[in-house]
Amino acid sequence: MRSLLSILFLISIIGCTPDEDNYGIRPVTENKVPEQTGDKLLVVIHEGNFQWGNASASLIDLDSNQTYNGVFNSANNELLGDVGQSIYVSGDTGWVVVNNSGKIEMVELPSFKRIRQITGFTSPRYIDCDGQFCYVTEIYGNQIYILNRESGDLLKTIPLTGWSEEVRAIHNKLFISYLDSVVTSETSKLITLNQETGKVLDTIFSEMRASDLQETFGYVIEGNSLYRLDYLSETKKLLNSNLPEECSHLSVANNQTAYFISNNQLHKLNWISENQPTPIFSLEGYRPYNLEVDTKGEFIYLVDVANYTTNGRILQISDQGNLVNEFEVGVLPNDLAFL
Repeated sequence: MRSLLSILFLISIIGCTPDEDNYGIRPVTENKVPEQTGDKLLVVIHEGNFQWGNASASLIDLDSNQTYNGVFNSANNELLGDVGQSIYVSGDTGWVVVNNSGKIEMVELPSFKRIRQITGFTSPRYIDCDGQFCYVTEIYGNQIYILNRESGDLLKTIPLTGWSEEVRAIHNKLFISYLDSVVTSETSKLITLNQETGKVLDTIFSEMRASDLQETFGYVIEGNSLYRLDYLSETKKLLNSNLPEECSHLSVANNQTAYFISNNQLHKLNWISENQPTPIFSLEGYRPYNLEVDTKGEFIYLVDVANYTTNGRILQISDQGNLVNEFEVGVLPNDLAFL
C-alpha cells in the first residue's frame, strides 16, 4: 500500500512533465491472447498515466516467456480506462478495478473478454469475494461496497470514514488496510469488520507498513517486525524483529519466506532458518513499484515502472537473487496476479 504523499508525488511527475518528448498518451502494442497458452500465466494491470485514460492489462506466458500486451483493449475493442488499480482472480474470472474511471471490469481469463462492467463507484481500490458477495474498498467514498458476486449488482454499502485499501473477506469478517487520514498518514491500520453488519470489531495493527493478505494467513510488517495473522482466531504471531526500519512491498512464499524492498534492495528472509534478512538483488537503476512471489517460491516478479511515462518492465528474479528474464509491458505496471 502506497501513502497518499507518494501517490501525489507520482501524479505530479506523471501528469505534468517538462520533457515534451515524453508527454502524451503512450500507445500500447495490442496482442490477442491465443486460444492455447501455457499453464503458468502472470497477469499485469497497468495504471497508465493519471487522467490520460491509458490503463491496460498484459498477460505473460511463463512457460513460453511470451508477453501479450493490451489484452483487454484487443479483446473488447476499447480502452480499459483511467488508472488500472488492481485485479482479483477466482478460477477463470477476473475483476479489474479501474480507479479513476470508478468502475470494475469483470472479465473472462485468460482472454480478458468482458463479462460485464460494474459502475457507480467513486474511487475504488481493491476487491475480494467470499461466498456470494464481493467487497470493494474506496479512497474518497467513505464506504465499503457490497456486490452480488454473480451479477455484480450493488447490494448495499458499509459506512467507513477514511481511505480503505487492501481487503480480505474470510470467516464472515473483512480484514481491511485502512487510513483514517488521506493527507497525513504514512502508515495504515489493519481493522476487522463484520461482513453483515459492517460493525468495526477490532484494530489488529495500528502502524502497518506493508502487508500480504494471503489465502491461509496474512502477513504484516509493522516497524521492524514481521507478523503472521491467523484470520480465524485473529491472533498475530511475531516471526522476526530484525527487519530494517523502512520496508515495503511484502510478498510471502510457502508460509516461511518473506520478500520485501528496503534501502533500494530486494531482501529475502526465511524466518524458520534465518534470524536476519539478506539483500539478494540490487534495485539500482530500477523504480520498483510492486512485487509478487510465485506459489512455489521459485521466482520473484518485480514491477519496474521505468520513467512512469514509457513502457515498464516485469523482472523475473530467482529466489537466489539472479535476474532470469525481463518482460516489457505497458505504462506504469502495478498489480500482479497468477493464473
